[in-house]
Amino acid sequence: MDEAPFDRLFSHPNRPYIAYFHLSPHEPFEQPDPFIERALADSVFANSEETRRELALHGINDVALFQNPALACFDIPAQSRDELQFALSISNHVPAELCKAFEILKTKGVDMLRIGSPEANRRVTPEDIAQCDAIVTIGKSVQYGFRSRQPVFCYNHFGGPGWLIPWASEDKERNFSGRSSPECRSPDELAELLLSGFSQTGQWARTNNVASLEQFHLEHFVDELLARATQERGKTPWPDWTRENGWRKDFRTERSLYRLIDREFARGRKLPCFNTIPTVAKAVSGHQLEKEIIRVPKDGEPMVIAGFSFRYDVHLVPDLIENIRPAIHGYVALDDRAGRELLTNEADRQSSLYAAAAAMGAKWIFAVVPDERFEDRFGNRISDLTTQHGPVVWTFNCRKMFDKDRYRVDGIWKSRNRARLFPCFPGMEPDGDRLHGRWTKNAPGLPVRPSGLEFFHLRMALPKRRKLRMALYCNSDPTRNFQTIGYDYLDDERGMKLRAIPAHRRFSPPFTEDGGTWGAQTQDLSDTPDGGQDPLLHKLRRVVKTRQMLGFENAMHVGLDLMNEHPHDREIALMAADSALMEGFPETTLRIMDMPATCQPFQPASARAQAVG
Repeated sequence: MDEAPFDRLFSHPNRPYIAYFHLSPHEPFEQPDPFIERALADSVFANSEETRRELALHGINDVALFQNPALACFDIPAQSRDELQFALSISNHVPAELCKAFEILKTKGVDMLRIGSPEANRRVTPEDIAQCDAIVTIGKSVQYGFRSRQPVFCYNHFGGPGWLIPWASEDKERNFSGRSSPECRSPDELAELLLSGFSQTGQWARTNNVASLEQFHLEHFVDELLARATQERGKTPWPDWTRENGWRKDFRTERSLYRLIDREFARGRKLPCFNTIPTVAKAVSGHQLEKEIIRVPKDGEPMVIAGFSFRYDVHLVPDLIENIRPAIHGYVALDDRAGRELLTNEADRQSSLYAAAAAMGAKWIFAVVPDERFEDRFGNRISDLTTQHGPVVWTFNCRKMFDKDRYRVDGIWKSRNRARLFPCFPGMEPDGDRLHGRWTKNAPGLPVRPSGLEFFHLRMALPKRRKLRMALYCNSDPTRNFQTIGYDYLDDERGMKLRAIPAHRRFSPPFTEDGGTWGAQTQDLSDTPDGGQDPLLHKLRRVVKTRQMLGFENAMHVGLDLMNEHPHDREIALMAADSALMEGFPETTLRIMDMPATCQPFQPASARAQAVG
């Protein structure tokens, strides 16, 4: 984390109430902070007596209990059966003996629903619990069972005591982890315990004294915490340690320790660690990073930091920031104007921006370019995207503007989803490609989902900018190693279909065409190899891709180009004829098929640009 948020925190005249929570005595990440927590904590909470005892060993003694209480939505009517008919297993770590016990139960007429890896890796819902007779689990979902007055059988890879009684359970001191009874039981023994103890435990669960369960009610805990915070907030001033900048030394020491922990964590799971990225950022010679926090996140809001670089398009940056301001808390920008190459290494720029955003405290990174504008609805959706779906890579549909208010929709221009919003943690760094690289390699394999939102690429709105863009990429990638379909398509308007921006997808501020090139000048691109034409293989790949995207008219024209270049290849003629037929040009199809093998240059009268919508 960067020091800037603490600067703002300590300069605020009204000190907030600060509570720390520790959820395990075994996980090193859950140990108390060496400096910051001890100086700032108004309250410290532990999820179990076992965790509280561990904190005492570190000198943290005034610790209250927060026993993983459950939401009120789990307070639902329980099933009332004398025999076990339907059991719910909740776990990502079901041991072999328990799996075999479930198989035995199935032979005795007990249905099973299993939630957790690998069967169903998702959140547990109140509806899941409402339909079952009993729950087999450990940890937090035990409290879900208590709150819903369902009988709970506690057993998993740590062992477990079996059927639980909330007010008389030794495992309660260990957060119902199963560690109170670590012995491994046989499948037959587990199956027998599940069947024989169900009736009595179910009766206990249904007749529970409501007051005995209040310790597992989240709303009671939150109400008490808020009342205490309201009563004590502002009464304790900031310590001298914060006013005299003594905290910076402790903060930097603590940050270095956590970077070491993060690095070892990443190495143990064979993930790259973002703490190594700053050395890459320094290697981008002559570039300056500009950072700004626009607004401080509200309670519960994860910090979203936008990252972008600028060069010839620096004049577009103010409108970009205005466009995305409602969706972000800050941004980091890399000034690329000192770059010596026509197109500097994308991987270096992206890595620098990623590292800087992480240092600013970003929980989510929003990757943008100055010549892009996102639809106005994005600002209203950002909270849902970053808080309601867990760690997800969100994609946005890129619309290429071919004039000031219309975008292209034929063939390969139809749908171009780009991953632009993703969590900031180890494994999510850029993929390292010099050109056309992905902003995140997504090493953890997070789900990639469409956001349903669109953004609009303004650079392509003028023909001269399209030509320059094609020439720039041909110059930078002469062998087409970074794009298999080549770059000719960028300046090919044949078969073009345009659509106006729908009213519900409008963006602001509105785009005003300035007529500029926004890029390297023609004289800088004079040494483009082969005049910028794509090689045959890449032209063929482009035709295949265009046909897959139903852009048959453009595919027909490229096929005719290839016929002129390779007049003896009848397969190319068949491909062009089929594309013409699929687009609805039967006369053109017949003319192509009637042409002799030594055909002359030919263009159908059907060549045109269409405007739709």
